[in-house]
Amino acid sequence: MKKLLSICIATLNRADFIKETLDSILDSDVNSLSRVEIVIIDGASTDNTAEIIKPYTEKYSFINYIKESLNSGVDCDYDKAVKNATGIYCWLLPDDDILCENSLKYILEKINENYELFVINSECYSADLTVCLNTKMLNINEDIYYTKDTWDLFFKNICTCLSYIGSVVIKREVWMVRNRTKYYGSLFVHIGVIFQAHAFSKVMVVAKPLIKIRYGNSLWSPKSFEVWYFKWPALVWSFENISTSAKNFVVPMRPWKSLRRLLVSRAMGDYSFNDYYNNIQKAYGLNLIQLIISILPAHILNTSFIIYYLFKSPKDLYALYDLLRSKYSTNISKKIARYKGVNFS
Repeated sequence: MKKLLSICIATLNRADFIKETLDSILDSDVNSLSRVEIVIIDGASTDNTAEIIKPYTEKYSFINYIKESLNSGVDCDYDKAVKNATGIYCWLLPDDDILCENSLKYILEKINENYELFVINSECYSADLTVCLNTKMLNINEDIYYTKDTWDLFFKNICTCLSYIGSVVIKREVWMVRNRTKYYGSLFVHIGVIFQAHAFSKVMVVAKPLIKIRYGNSLWSPKSFEVWYFKWPALVWSFENISTSAKNFVVPMRPWKSLRRLLVSRAMGDYSFNDYYNNIQKAYGLNLIQLIISILPAHILNTSFIIYYLFKSPKDLYALYDLLRSKYSTNISKKIARYKGVNFS
Protein backbone atom coordinates (compact mmCIF):
# COMPACT_ATOMS: atom_id res chain seq x y z
CA MET A 1 0.00 0.00 0.00
CA LYS A 2 1.37 3.40 -1.01
CA LYS A 3 2.36 5.69 1.85
CA LEU A 4 0.59 8.99 2.24
CA LEU A 5 3.59 10.89 3.61
CA SER A 6 7.35 10.54 3.23
CA ILE A 7 9.42 12.35 5.84
CA CYS A 8 12.58 13.28 3.93
CA ILE A 9 15.73 14.02 5.93
CA ALA A 10 19.16 15.05 4.66
CA THR A 11 21.80 14.58 7.33
CA LEU A 12 25.51 15.13 7.80
CA ASN A 13 27.41 14.48 11.03
CA ARG A 14 24.36 14.89 13.26
CA ALA A 15 24.73 11.86 15.49
CA ASP A 16 24.17 14.08 18.52
CA PHE A 17 20.73 15.17 17.29
CA ILE A 18 19.17 12.76 14.82
CA LYS A 19 18.14 10.21 17.46
CA GLU A 20 15.90 12.76 19.13
CA THR A 21 14.51 13.76 15.74
CA LEU A 22 13.61 10.16 14.89
CA ASP A 23 12.16 9.52 18.35
CA SER A 24 9.86 12.52 17.98
CA ILE A 25 8.50 11.05 14.73
CA LEU A 26 8.17 7.52 16.03
CA ASP A 27 6.44 8.65 19.20
CA SER A 28 3.20 8.74 17.21
CA ASP A 29 0.12 6.56 17.19
CA VAL A 30 0.29 3.30 15.25
CA ASN A 31 -2.31 4.40 12.71
CA SER A 32 -0.30 7.50 11.79
CA LEU A 33 2.95 5.55 11.46
CA SER A 34 1.26 3.04 9.17
CA ARG A 35 0.77 5.80 6.59
CA VAL A 36 4.31 7.17 6.82
CA GLU A 37 7.83 6.34 5.65
CA ILE A 38 11.10 8.01 6.62
CA VAL A 39 13.80 8.52 3.98
CA ILE A 40 17.23 9.56 5.25
CA ILE A 41 20.04 10.58 2.92
CA ASP A 42 23.35 10.64 4.77
CA GLY A 43 25.77 12.89 2.91
CA ALA A 44 28.86 10.84 3.83
CA SER A 45 28.89 11.48 7.58
CA THR A 46 32.20 10.82 9.31
CA ASP A 47 30.75 10.54 12.81
CA ASN A 48 28.69 7.64 14.20
CA THR A 49 25.42 8.64 12.51
CA ALA A 50 25.14 5.20 10.84
CA GLU A 51 25.50 3.45 14.22
CA ILE A 52 22.81 5.66 15.74
CA ILE A 53 20.36 4.94 12.90
CA LYS A 54 21.03 1.20 12.55
CA PRO A 55 18.74 0.06 15.43
CA TYR A 56 15.91 2.10 13.90
CA THR A 57 16.24 0.54 10.45
CA GLU A 58 16.36 -2.93 12.02
CA LYS A 59 13.18 -2.27 13.98
CA TYR A 60 11.16 -0.23 11.49
CA SER A 61 10.82 -1.42 7.91
CA PHE A 62 9.48 1.97 6.80
CA ILE A 63 12.81 3.73 7.48
CA ASN A 64 15.02 3.89 4.38
CA TYR A 65 18.57 4.96 5.27
CA ILE A 66 20.94 5.66 2.38
CA LYS A 67 24.55 6.60 3.10
CA GLU A 68 26.41 8.36 0.29
CA SER A 69 30.11 7.78 -0.35
CA LEU A 70 30.63 11.45 -1.23
CA ASN A 71 28.94 14.58 0.03
CA SER A 72 26.86 16.26 -2.66
CA GLY A 73 25.52 19.16 -0.61
CA VAL A 74 22.31 19.66 1.31
CA ASP A 75 20.24 20.68 -1.73
CA CYS A 76 21.16 17.60 -3.72
CA ASP A 77 20.62 15.35 -0.69
CA TYR A 78 17.10 16.63 -0.07
CA ASP A 79 16.37 16.11 -3.74
CA LYS A 80 17.71 12.55 -3.49
CA ALA A 81 15.47 11.96 -0.48
CA VAL A 82 12.41 13.01 -2.45
CA LYS A 83 13.52 10.91 -5.44
CA ASN A 84 13.76 7.85 -3.20
CA ALA A 85 10.44 8.57 -1.50
CA THR A 86 7.27 6.69 -2.37
CA GLY A 87 4.73 8.82 -0.52
CA ILE A 88 2.16 11.07 -2.14
CA TYR A 89 3.49 13.97 -0.07
CA CYS A 90 7.00 14.74 1.17
CA TRP A 91 7.81 16.59 4.40
CA LEU A 92 11.34 18.02 4.22
CA LEU A 93 12.50 17.74 7.81
CA PRO A 94 15.87 18.92 9.19
CA ASP A 95 18.04 16.36 10.97
CA ASP A 96 18.15 18.16 14.33
CA ASP A 97 14.65 19.52 14.94
CA ILE A 98 11.80 17.60 16.54
CA LEU A 99 8.09 17.21 15.97
CA CYS A 100 5.65 18.58 18.51
CA GLU A 101 3.30 16.11 20.18
CA ASN A 102 0.63 14.70 17.81
CA SER A 103 2.07 16.64 14.86
CA LEU A 104 2.14 13.62 12.59
CA LYS A 105 -1.51 12.84 13.16
CA TYR A 106 -2.43 16.48 12.65
CA ILE A 107 -0.64 16.92 9.31
CA LEU A 108 -1.95 13.60 7.99
CA GLU A 109 -5.47 14.88 8.58
CA LYS A 110 -4.64 18.12 6.78
CA ILE A 111 -3.13 16.25 3.82
CA ASN A 112 -6.50 14.69 3.09
CA GLU A 113 -7.61 18.13 1.87
CA ASN A 114 -5.41 17.58 -1.21
CA TYR A 115 -3.42 20.80 -1.45
CA GLU A 116 -0.26 20.99 -3.57
CA LEU A 117 1.75 22.62 -0.80
CA PHE A 118 1.41 22.92 2.96
CA VAL A 119 3.47 25.44 4.91
CA ILE A 120 4.03 24.32 8.49
CA ASN A 121 4.22 26.70 11.43
CA SER A 122 6.90 26.14 14.08
CA GLU A 123 8.00 26.92 17.60
CA CYS A 124 11.52 28.27 17.92
CA TYR A 125 13.87 27.23 20.74
CA SER A 126 17.45 27.63 21.83
CA ALA A 127 19.79 25.02 20.37
CA ASP A 128 19.41 22.82 23.47
CA LEU A 129 15.60 23.18 23.37
CA THR A 130 15.49 24.63 26.89
CA VAL A 131 14.39 28.20 26.10
CA CYS A 132 11.46 29.09 23.85
CA LEU A 133 12.35 32.08 21.69
CA ASN A 134 9.05 32.23 19.84
CA THR A 135 5.87 30.19 20.20
CA LYS A 136 5.00 30.75 16.54
CA MET A 137 7.25 31.49 13.61
CA LEU A 138 4.15 32.71 11.79
CA ASN A 139 1.97 34.85 14.01
CA ILE A 140 -1.36 33.49 12.80
CA ASN A 141 -4.25 31.86 14.66
CA GLU A 142 -6.10 30.30 11.74
CA ASP A 143 -5.01 28.43 8.63
CA ILE A 144 -4.49 30.68 5.61
CA TYR A 145 -5.13 29.69 2.00
CA TYR A 146 -3.44 30.95 -1.15
CA THR A 147 -4.03 30.35 -4.85
CA LYS A 148 -2.29 31.36 -8.07
CA ASP A 149 -4.28 34.61 -7.94
CA THR A 150 -2.68 35.54 -4.59
CA TRP A 151 0.78 34.15 -5.35
CA ASP A 152 2.58 37.47 -5.00
CA LEU A 153 0.98 38.01 -1.60
CA PHE A 154 1.94 34.46 -0.60
CA PHE A 155 5.57 35.20 -1.52
CA LYS A 156 5.55 38.44 0.43
CA ASN A 157 3.93 37.00 3.56
CA ILE A 158 5.40 33.50 3.71
CA CYS A 159 8.73 33.38 1.84
CA THR A 160 10.82 34.21 4.92
CA CYS A 161 9.14 31.41 6.86
CA LEU A 162 9.81 29.07 3.93
CA SER A 163 13.54 29.70 4.26
CA TYR A 164 13.22 27.08 7.00
CA ILE A 165 13.00 23.84 5.02
CA GLY A 166 11.05 22.02 7.73
CA SER A 167 8.05 24.18 6.90
CA VAL A 168 7.58 22.42 3.56
CA VAL A 169 5.15 19.57 2.92
CA ILE A 170 4.78 19.24 -0.84
CA LYS A 171 3.20 16.82 -3.29
CA ARG A 172 5.96 14.61 -4.59
CA GLU A 173 4.69 14.75 -8.17
CA VAL A 174 4.89 18.56 -8.04
CA TRP A 175 8.47 18.46 -6.78
CA MET A 176 9.54 15.96 -9.42
CA VAL A 177 8.37 17.99 -12.43
CA ARG A 178 10.17 21.17 -11.34
CA ASN A 179 13.81 22.08 -12.04
CA ARG A 180 15.87 21.23 -8.95
CA THR A 181 19.47 21.02 -10.15
CA LYS A 182 19.42 24.73 -10.98
CA TYR A 183 19.23 25.41 -7.25
CA TYR A 184 21.92 23.03 -6.02
CA GLY A 185 24.35 25.06 -3.95
CA SER A 186 21.81 27.74 -3.07
CA LEU A 187 21.07 26.04 0.30
CA PHE A 188 17.38 26.67 -0.44
CA VAL A 189 16.49 24.21 -3.20
CA HIS A 190 12.93 24.00 -1.88
CA ILE A 191 12.42 27.74 -2.41
CA GLY A 192 13.56 27.32 -6.01
CA VAL A 193 11.17 24.43 -6.53
CA ILE A 194 8.23 26.39 -5.15
CA PHE A 195 8.71 29.77 -6.83
CA GLN A 196 10.60 29.04 -10.05
CA ALA A 197 7.66 28.88 -12.44
CA HIS A 198 3.87 28.94 -12.48
CA ALA A 199 2.11 29.43 -9.17
CA PHE A 200 0.42 26.62 -7.29
CA SER A 201 -3.35 26.47 -7.37
CA LYS A 202 -3.88 25.36 -3.78
CA VAL A 203 -1.65 26.20 -0.81
CA MET A 204 -2.47 25.90 2.87
CA VAL A 205 -0.49 27.63 5.61
CA VAL A 206 -1.03 25.64 8.81
CA ALA A 207 -1.41 27.89 11.84
CA LYS A 208 -0.70 25.28 14.51
CA PRO A 209 3.05 24.88 15.23
CA LEU A 210 4.09 21.31 14.46
CA ILE A 211 7.90 21.51 14.83
CA LYS A 212 10.35 22.65 17.48
CA ILE A 213 13.31 24.34 15.80
CA ARG A 214 16.81 24.37 17.29
CA TYR A 215 17.60 27.97 16.42
CA GLY A 216 21.19 28.76 15.51
CA ASN A 217 22.13 25.10 15.09
CA SER A 218 22.54 25.06 11.32
CA LEU A 219 25.68 23.50 9.87
CA TRP A 220 26.18 26.57 7.71
CA SER A 221 25.93 29.05 10.60
CA PRO A 222 29.67 29.87 10.27
CA LYS A 223 28.87 31.10 6.74
CA SER A 224 25.76 33.02 7.74
CA PHE A 225 27.04 36.32 6.29
CA GLU A 226 27.51 34.83 2.85
CA VAL A 227 24.18 32.99 3.08
CA TRP A 228 21.89 35.80 4.26
CA TYR A 229 23.60 38.72 2.54
CA PHE A 230 24.30 37.08 -0.82
CA LYS A 231 22.90 33.58 -1.44
CA TRP A 232 19.47 34.33 -0.03
CA PRO A 233 18.89 37.69 -1.80
CA ALA A 234 20.29 36.30 -5.06
CA LEU A 235 17.73 33.50 -4.92
CA VAL A 236 14.81 35.73 -3.90
CA TRP A 237 15.56 38.21 -6.68
CA SER A 238 15.91 35.48 -9.33
CA PHE A 239 12.17 34.82 -9.57
CA GLU A 240 10.83 36.67 -12.59
CA ASN A 241 7.20 35.89 -11.82
CA ILE A 242 7.32 37.74 -8.48
CA SER A 243 6.87 41.52 -8.25
CA THR A 244 9.76 43.78 -7.34
CA SER A 245 7.87 45.12 -4.34
CA ALA A 246 7.26 41.62 -2.96
CA LYS A 247 10.92 40.64 -3.39
CA ASN A 248 12.11 43.85 -1.80
CA PHE A 249 9.77 43.26 1.13
CA VAL A 250 11.38 39.87 1.77
CA VAL A 251 14.97 41.08 1.39
CA PRO A 252 16.70 44.00 -0.38
CA MET A 253 18.74 43.05 -3.40
CA ARG A 254 21.91 44.23 -1.61
CA PRO A 255 21.25 43.97 2.12
CA TRP A 256 24.90 44.65 2.91
CA LYS A 257 24.23 48.31 2.12
CA SER A 258 22.27 48.60 5.37
CA LEU A 259 24.75 49.99 7.90
CA ARG A 260 22.69 49.01 10.92
CA ARG A 261 22.35 45.47 9.64
CA LEU A 262 26.10 45.25 9.13
CA LEU A 263 26.80 46.65 12.58
CA VAL A 264 24.57 44.02 14.21
CA SER A 265 26.23 41.28 12.15
CA ARG A 266 29.64 42.52 13.23
CA ALA A 267 28.48 42.50 16.86
CA MET A 268 27.25 38.92 16.46
CA GLY A 269 30.51 37.80 14.91
CA ASP A 270 28.96 37.08 11.51
CA TYR A 271 30.82 39.88 9.71
CA SER A 272 34.59 40.26 9.54
CA PHE A 273 37.20 41.75 7.26
CA ASN A 274 37.44 38.44 5.39
CA ASP A 275 33.68 38.51 4.81
CA TYR A 276 33.96 42.08 3.55
CA TYR A 277 36.89 41.32 1.29
CA ASN A 278 35.60 38.06 -0.18
CA ASN A 279 31.96 39.05 -0.65
CA ILE A 280 31.83 42.83 -1.05
CA GLN A 281 35.15 44.21 -2.25
CA LYS A 282 35.85 41.46 -4.77
CA ALA A 283 32.41 41.82 -6.33
CA TYR A 284 31.68 45.54 -5.95
CA GLY A 285 35.02 47.23 -5.32
CA LEU A 286 36.31 49.17 -2.36
CA ASN A 287 33.59 50.46 -0.02
CA LEU A 288 35.11 52.43 2.83
CA ILE A 289 32.14 52.35 5.23
CA GLN A 290 31.64 48.59 4.92
CA LEU A 291 35.39 48.14 5.37
CA ILE A 292 35.45 50.21 8.56
CA ILE A 293 32.51 48.28 10.05
CA SER A 294 34.28 44.99 9.34
CA ILE A 295 37.18 45.96 11.60
CA LEU A 296 35.33 47.77 14.40
CA PRO A 297 35.88 46.32 17.92
CA ALA A 298 33.29 43.56 17.98
CA HIS A 299 33.25 43.18 21.78
CA ILE A 300 32.23 46.81 22.22
CA LEU A 301 29.56 46.56 19.53
CA ASN A 302 28.25 43.34 21.01
CA THR A 303 27.86 44.80 24.50
CA SER A 304 26.28 47.97 23.10
CA PHE A 305 23.64 46.07 21.11
CA ILE A 306 22.87 43.70 23.98
CA ILE A 307 22.20 46.67 26.25
CA TYR A 308 20.11 48.29 23.51
CA TYR A 309 17.92 45.22 22.98
CA LEU A 310 17.57 44.52 26.70
CA PHE A 311 16.21 47.99 27.40
CA LYS A 312 14.62 49.02 24.09
CA SER A 313 13.50 45.75 22.50
CA PRO A 314 13.56 43.01 25.19
CA LYS A 315 11.08 40.82 23.32
CA ASP A 316 13.46 40.36 20.38
CA LEU A 317 14.84 37.12 21.77
CA TYR A 318 16.33 36.09 18.42
CA ALA A 319 18.71 39.06 18.40
CA LEU A 320 19.54 38.69 22.09
CA TYR A 321 20.16 34.96 21.67
CA ASP A 322 22.54 35.54 18.75
CA LEU A 323 24.36 38.35 20.53
CA LEU A 324 24.74 36.55 23.86
CA ARG A 325 25.95 33.34 22.21
CA SER A 326 28.50 35.21 20.12
CA LYS A 327 32.20 34.74 20.83
CA TYR A 328 32.26 38.49 21.32
CA SER A 329 29.79 38.59 24.19
CA THR A 330 31.34 39.67 27.51
CA ASN A 331 30.78 38.71 31.12
CA ILE A 332 29.48 42.21 31.73
CA SER A 333 26.79 41.95 29.07
CA LYS A 334 25.82 38.45 30.25
CA LYS A 335 25.46 39.71 33.82
CA ILE A 336 23.28 42.58 32.63
CA ALA A 337 21.16 40.14 30.63
CA ARG A 338 20.70 37.84 33.65
CA TYR A 339 19.73 40.87 35.73
CA LYS A 340 17.04 41.60 33.14
CA GLY A 341 15.86 37.99 33.25
CA VAL A 342 17.50 36.80 30.01
CA ASN A 343 19.76 33.78 30.34
CA PHE A 344 20.54 31.34 27.54
CA SER A 345 23.44 29.51 29.18
